[in-house]
Amino acid sequence: MRRCRPCARRLPSLLAGIGVAALPDFIAAEYLADGRLLILLPGWSLPGGSLSFVTPSAQARPAKVEALAEFFAAWLSPR
Repeated sequence: MRRCRPCARRLPSLLAGIGVAALPDFIAAEYLADGRLLILLPGWSLPGGSLSFVTPSAQARPAKVEALAEFFAAWLSPR
C-alpha cells in the first residue's frame, strides 16, 4: 500500500479511535472496506485545489511534456 508520511503518522491514532482526519482515497479504502475506519460526513469533501503547470511555449514544448499536460487536464477536470 502506498502511504504519505503525514497520513502514516495519523493512522495509528485513527485506528485506535482517537482521531478524525481527511485521508486520500488510496489510504482510506482498505480501512473503510474492512470497517476499521468510518466515514463521518458522507457527501462532504475538501474544497478543490488548483495545479499550475509551467512549460516552454507550445512551439518549443516536447511531446512528452504535452502528453503530461493533457493527462493532468483530463485527470483533474470535473467529471
